[in-house]
Amino acid sequence: MTEGRDIDIVHYCRSQTTRHLMLMVRSPSEVINPLLFFLLVIVLFPLGLGPDPEQLSLLAPGILWVVALLANLMICMRLFVDDFEDGSLEQLAMVRIPLPIAVLPQLLASWLASGLLLSLVSPIFGLMLGLPLDVAPVLVASLLMGTAIM
Repeated sequence: MTEGRDIDIVHYCRSQTTRHLMLMVRSPSEVINPLLFFLLVIVLFPLGLGPDPEQLSLLAPGILWVVALLANLMICMRLFVDDFEDGSLEQLAMVRIPLPIAVLPQLLASWLASGLLLSLVSPIFGLMLGLPLDVAPVLVASLLMGTAIM
């Protein structure tokens, strides 16, 4: 590679992450839909399981995890669809940096707009299920790691 054509990976990742975050801000449904799904499922769980506070409190961490996984799945299904349709995914594959690094900004922006938000609001939804407040930091930390890995 010539010096003029080298790509600064840090600058590329920063600028592309900002670009993808701005695109998500312009279409807020991509951020709001997972949160609404999260809320609706949490509200419906007591109807399905019964209103027993002890049982809901015991099941709350598992319920929150499963709902976070499902909400994340909603986002992942649409992650690269628009890029594939407009041909920018093919252009991304031809960039002079490794493909895993080239897609990292879009994955990071998606996590910031969804996984981070879901993790931060999970204690509020946990309270709806009777989750004790003292376990909320552990829940948030585990969801931050889990949603980032997903």
